[in-house]
Amino acid sequence: FLTTGNWLKLESPRGYYGINCLSAARGTGERTATWTFTIPQAGSYSISAKWPVSYQNATNAPFTITDASGSTTVRVNQRTGAWRWNKLGSFTFDAGDYAVTLTNNTTTGAVVADALRITHATDPSVMDAIVDNTTSPKAHFAKKTILFRNGLDLEPDKLAYSRMFYEGCNTG
Repeated sequence: FLTTGNWLKLESPRGYYGINCLSAARGTGERTATWTFTIPQAGSYSISAKWPVSYQNATNAPFTITDASGSTTVRVNQRTGAWRWNKLGSFTFDAGDYAVTLTNNTTTGAVVADALRITHATDPSVMDAIVDNTTSPKAHFAKKTILFRNGLDLEPDKLAYSRMFYEGCNTG
């Protein structure tokens, strides 16, 4: 997930996916939010988006989906559709990397970038993935810390110490 321009992080509206969502005031398209994902095998996939509802949201938020045949822009009303995945459409993909981009090119209100869901049309076991509006790996998730472990360069029985010190976020 990548943004350009100024986006406001919203943590108080209800109905977003994950820990927050982003909002950009209406404009001419100078602010973008792009979700990237990898399609494992060629086929038809459903793309859905989620956002919290507000009367200040755009009624014509432009999502541009890049698929095997090019790009399609779908405009959606972000003042409706609370608490659910809102289908942007079904698209045909070859295996590979793709993107969906939301811009603030609207005159009716702020656009909201939250999360996308990509699901294979006939077999969700092929792909049913959610791409959130945050970068990975996340340092924190709510009050939990996500830890990552790298393989040891030394064999454990050759370590000289019986205890290990862990430091994260500048605290031990």
